[in-house]
Amino acid sequence: MKICLVTATHLESGPVMDYLRKYYSEYKPYHFIKGEKEIDLLITGAGAVQTTYSLTRYLQHNQPDTCIQSGIAGTFSDVLQIGDVCNVVEEVFADIGAENGQNGFIDAFAMGLIDPSTPPFSNGRLLNPEAAQMTFLPAAKGITTNTVSGHIDTIDMLRERHAPEVETMEGAAFFFTCLQEKISFMEIRAISNLVEERNRENWNIPLALENLTSVLISMIETY
Repeated sequence: MKICLVTATHLESGPVMDYLRKYYSEYKPYHFIKGEKEIDLLITGAGAVQTTYSLTRYLQHNQPDTCIQSGIAGTFSDVLQIGDVCNVVEEVFADIGAENGQNGFIDAFAMGLIDPSTPPFSNGRLLNPEAAQMTFLPAAKGITTNTVSGHIDTIDMLRERHAPEVETMEGAAFFFTCLQEKISFMEIRAISNLVEERNRENWNIPLALENLTSVLISMIETY
C-alpha cells in the first residue's frame, strides 16, 4: 500500500512527520516504509497553483494507491467547532471570475469560460466519488480561495453563493488534480478558526493540529 500525504506547509506536516520518523524507516527524505506500507509526504506550498504543480509533478513519477490531503481550515458552519476534523466531500474554486460593479461577482462558469459539466466538474463543483464510503468523519462542503476571507461582505457573498462549511487555499486544486489523474483521494481538515472578520486571537491552531494528527495517524495505520 502506497500513500501520498499532501500538506501545504511544514507547520501542518510537522506532527505527522515526527510520528513517521519515530515508527517508520525514512529511506530517503520524506519517503517512509514499514512492512508493505509506503508513505510519501508531499509538502506543496500554500495555494492552489503550488498544490497543482507539486502534486502533478509528483504523480508523473509515482503511482500511489491513494492521496490524502490534510491541513487546517476556517469554517462558516455553526455545527463544526474549532478543533473538529472533517472530511471535505466537495470543492469549488470560489474566486475565479469577474467582479460586476455593484451587482457582485460572476464566476467563470457563468462567463462561459469553463463548461460547468465538463469533467472533472459536475455542475461547477468538484466531487469526491468515494465520499460515501468515508463515514468516520463529518462531511463538509469546501470552497477554495486565493485570498482567505476576512471581510463581512465577502463572507456573506460566499455563504449565499456556495453555502460552504470550510474554506481553504488548496482543496479544489487537490480535488481537480486527483480527479484528472484518476487517483483515489480524500481531503481532511481540522478547524482552526471561524470565517469572520480577521482576528487571529480567536484561532486555535495547536488544537486543530493535535486533532488533525490524531485522525491522520489513525487513518494511516488502518490502511
